Amino acid sequence: MIDKEKWDSLTDNVKAYVNTQIELLKLQLTDKISAAGSTIFSSVLLVLTIISCIFFLSCWAALYLSARMGDIYSGFAIVGGFYLLLSIILIVARKQILVTPIRSQLIKVLFKDED
Repeated sequence: MIDKEKWDSLTDNVKAYVNTQIELLKLQLTDKISAAGSTIFSSVLLVLTIISCIFFLSCWAALYLSARMGDIYSGFAIVGGFYLLLSIILIVARKQILVTPIRSQLIKVLFKDED
């Protein structure tokens, strides 16, 4: 038979092991969530900056084209048509252009190996 001291020692070691594994899991989960969160935050910030640049460049292009063509509506119509064409391309090819790369990047961040 197993003596009581050895049994108590064994159960204490198993409890300590389980607690250590739970703490390790919490730390790994925290690391993954913080990595994903920081990636998402920095991506959103970058996208907002790019959108601002595109907005102001679009206004500049529309006003420039309007001045070159002689009326205020033509430049805005050309720029609007360009964005309509771009939107159609993105709608048709959204899986290849948007969904797959974003999903792949998120999976990379969440499942990266710790070196």
